[in-house]
Amino acid sequence: MSGLSIIASNHGNTKMSLAWSFPGAVKYSVAVNGETNVLNLVTTATTHELNGLTPKTSYIISVTAMKADNTSVSASIVSSTLNVAPAGANITVSNITNTSFIINWLSKNAHTYSVKVTPGNFKITDTKETSALVTLLNPDTNYTITVISYGYEGKNPAPKIKSVKTTNIGPSIPKLIVSNITSSSMDLAWKSDLAVKYNVKIGDIISLTDTKISSYRLTDLERRTKYDVSITAFDSAGTTSVLNESVATLADYVECPSISFKNVTGGGFTACWASPSAVKYDVTITPGDFSLMGTSLTETNFVGTSGTYTVNVKAYGPVKAFITNSTKIKLT
Repeated sequence: MSGLSIIASNHGNTKMSLAWSFPGAVKYSVAVNGETNVLNLVTTATTHELNGLTPKTSYIISVTAMKADNTSVSASIVSSTLNVAPAGANITVSNITNTSFIINWLSKNAHTYSVKVTPGNFKITDTKETSALVTLLNPDTNYTITVISYGYEGKNPAPKIKSVKTTNIGPSIPKLIVSNITSSSMDLAWKSDLAVKYNVKIGDIISLTDTKISSYRLTDLERRTKYDVSITAFDSAGTTSVLNESVATLADYVECPSISFKNVTGGGFTACWASPSAVKYDVTITPGDFSLMGTSLTETNFVGTSGTYTVNVKAYGPVKAFITNSTKIKLT
């Protein structure tokens, strides 16, 4: 141990403070060398401020203490400047919806960040993350994003600010109401919350663009035919929602119901019936008091004993037409 003390302190990215001491010394020779010769000094002082250094660079600090009897003691230390101050953050925003967006930020030489979104309560501090999902926002609202970058010294450049606007909530998906359906006509009506206009296409019959119409009566249609309906709703910001649905005309008659049986045993059977254009059925089984009136079912289980039973099915069509069929079955 030489007894010569050298201390480097108050480090910055371009500066540091030096102090040295040795009992009995009358003067000192001080040299600082890094990538270049920074300092050569002979002085009686015991401190010195180094400025204009290179960020993130190691320096050799050599001090020789000279005494009155012309003897001397030398010592050296190595000390480094800090990293350069960070640049202002580059901010980007993606995945913007009516209630959320994703922020990405990055600053060269930054150590940590603080991020704030206003209006609102979103705030993170002293983070090393470079992205965040911001949620619970209001639709169609302007927000300000502020990002501060901190270097290793705690210094930061001026905050970087970016503005972003959430999207409109958009119109609701149109609701289609179909009424007064016959074999050749029907009424259509549609509604979408926040919509200011529509594009409407119904099969090859009509095509309306930028219309404010919200209902239409279709006539001269084909019997028992399906028609594809597409309705696009637009709000004032141009945001859209789409409904694709099919509607169909009714038949003007009802077909005779078919009747069949399954699970036939000596103690009962399952009766099955069907008519493609029927909307409901009346079913009775005799002898006995079994009946299903106005049902949409197409089969039923019946428990009986040996004997002959008659199954009667009346099928009702969509325009008040009906037709009846009956079949016998014998249990043994």
